[in-house]
Amino acid sequence: MRSTIVGLVLAAAFIAALFAADRLRSPVAEGPSPSIAAGKVGPGFTGISHIGNWTLACAPPVKTAPIPLDLTPKNRRDNVPRQSVLGRCRIILLARLRGDPRRVAVATVFRLIGPGKILTMIVHIPPGPKAGDIVVVRAAGKAFRVPVGGCRPKECVAVGGIPPTAERTFLSAQTLGFVVPTGKAGKQSAMEVPARALGEAVQAMRRAER
Repeated sequence: MRSTIVGLVLAAAFIAALFAADRLRSPVAEGPSPSIAAGKVGPGFTGISHIGNWTLACAPPVKTAPIPLDLTPKNRRDNVPRQSVLGRCRIILLARLRGDPRRVAVATVFRLIGPGKILTMIVHIPPGPKAGDIVVVRAAGKAFRVPVGGCRPKECVAVGGIPPTAERTFLSAQTLGFVVPTGKAGKQSAMEVPARALGEAVQAMRRAER
């Protein structure tokens, strides 16, 4: 059965902040054992750590203004505040084109957002789709629909808060599959990327932001 990542009501300011904060720059590199690399990340960690296929990047703590963001399912609209902030850490995985390794086919970013530290997936894809189009993400045998929230000339961004009931599925995934709209007469492109140690990377990110 197909599941749905929580839909977002995205304000223009939030989309602009995502473009500014999550440009496709950080390379993925293999490091030591994921458990060893993750174990070195403690509360207050700043810097970069390579955990499996993921890059954990944590900026120093700074005062940030709240960003208007609604992560709440319709049936729980009173339980989560509408004003949320981006966490200072992110984990990043870049999938590059084999024929042109300088080009990024899809970039997957996970961040913690809001006072509840909701695990949120941010998918950068090539331009072409429009706001409201759906990126399908396959993880551990299940499919999740992530809506495109906005586009700029060089990329589009799809964003979805991950419900706690879906976290275990994501954290156990060894690969992530993507079905990406191209914006051309309903055509789509599909790819699968390794996601080794996603669980360890998310746990390290949560620990760093304590």
